[in-house]
Order: sequence, then C-alpha cells, then structure tokens
Amino acid sequence: MIAVQPACLADAPAIAALHVKVWRHAYRDLAPDSAHAALDVPHRMKQWHAQLSSAPATERGFVARKDSAIVGIGYCGEADKPALAGYGEVRLLYVDQNHAGQGIGTALMRAMADFLAEAGHRRLALGVVDGNLPAIAFYQALGGKIAGRFTNPGPLWPSVDLVMAWDDIAVLQRG
Repeated sequence: MIAVQPACLADAPAIAALHVKVWRHAYRDLAPDSAHAALDVPHRMKQWHAQLSSAPATERGFVARKDSAIVGIGYCGEADKPALAGYGEVRLLYVDQNHAGQGIGTALMRAMADFLAEAGHRRLALGVVDGNLPAIAFYQALGGKIAGRFTNPGPLWPSVDLVMAWDDIAVLQRG
C-alpha cells in the first residue's frame, strides 16, 4: 500500500538519494554530461535540507512511502516561472523507476492538487523537459494539455520545457 504524506526534515537524506537516482535515469539521454557530473547526493541534500527547513506556507513537499521506504517525491507551490504565472505549480515529481506503474505518481499529483486547491489555486501547471516522453505521456493520461514551451534556466542546465496545464485543478483532486 502507498501512503502519501507531507515531507519532513528527517526525510531529506532519503529524498535526496531518490531525487538523484531518478533524475539520472530520467535524463540519462537528455541532460548534458556536465549536468550529470554536477549532480550528486550531497548537492541535493543541501537543497532539500534548506527547502524542508524553511519552506513558506505556500509550498509543500510530499513523499510516497511503500513499506516505509520513500519511493516517490513531489514538491509544489506558487508558480515561480513566468511561463506558469497564474497557476499553482508542481515543481517536481519523481517516482522510483522500480515502482513505476503502481499509482505512486498519480497519488502524489492528487496530494499536490489538493494542497494547491486549498491554497486557492483553481489551475495547475508544470514544466517538463521536452523529450521526456514517459513523463509527458503520464501527464497527458492525467488530463494535462501542452500549453506552451519555455527555456528553463534550471539549476544544472538550460532545458527546453513544455508547459503541461490543467485548467481545472479538480480533475486531479481526490474524489
């Protein structure tokens, strides 16, 4: 059984390790070698520790657990990219590839949609790297529509991202 709950500071080491593992797998053929070389667990650990210890009330991280192990992570909040202005933003969603197809990504998207709706958002969007076909297909299966594209300067490399948007956040919320 999958349990989705807000992330806490004690989760930071497991979140950082999962983030790096899944990121390297997802972007193995999309990100430049320099980005792969710059990304490691200590780098992500610093980021997650800072995020989880000082996130504003308008942002939240989530973890998905299976048998107490973290197998998925998500983070959402106010849109911080101009291309996503006017939307609540899913800033990241990663699911351990060994647990794909078990509803973990959907459960995390629902939790983030619930949080964003409670914060007053009626629409949701995210940026997904153009060429990340499994992620694009997943978001489209959840009702997301491609609503544009932008260059995301990113922390590791500038990527061309597609804007995936849901004009009615309710389609993602728990029923």
